[in-house]
Amino acid sequence: MAEKDAVSFALKLLETRDHFAEELRFKTACRYGNAEADKVLDALKSYLDDEKVAENFIRSKLLSGYGPYYISGKLFERGYSISADDVLKKADEEDIDVEAEIRKLAKKHMAGRLSDPYKAWQKCMAFLHGRGYPGWLCEKVIKKGDYEK
Repeated sequence: MAEKDAVSFALKLLETRDHFAEELRFKTACRYGNAEADKVLDALKSYLDDEKVAENFIRSKLLSGYGPYYISGKLFERGYSISADDVLKKADEEDIDVEAEIRKLAKKHMAGRLSDPYKAWQKCMAFLHGRGYPGWLCEKVIKKGDYEK
């Protein structure tokens, strides 16, 4: 009976959003114990595809303005390990222009905020770094002279 409840609990979790296998195992184990969680993973193995979940997550976060370091960190928290370089490779495979996303974010974030161009550039770089973009890529896309009037 408990196994049936655990499977229905896991299915309800999967109805709300995609979950990684480890994430589903953890949530099920918290409620029903490790033995039941392992049984649930065996029962739902055919429905779980960590690669597909990761690809969807990467695509959605890249298009939402987040960088590869942010994305790889969030994926690690959810039980999936991928490097920031691999996230950039996936972006290339998906035809997502990361440099265009950086330009769009920089333009939106710094539109006429500061009169000092160097401080504007610094704040923009800090903002982009906070969103998970690597400094070398931001410096490649956003030049200091871009903020001079």
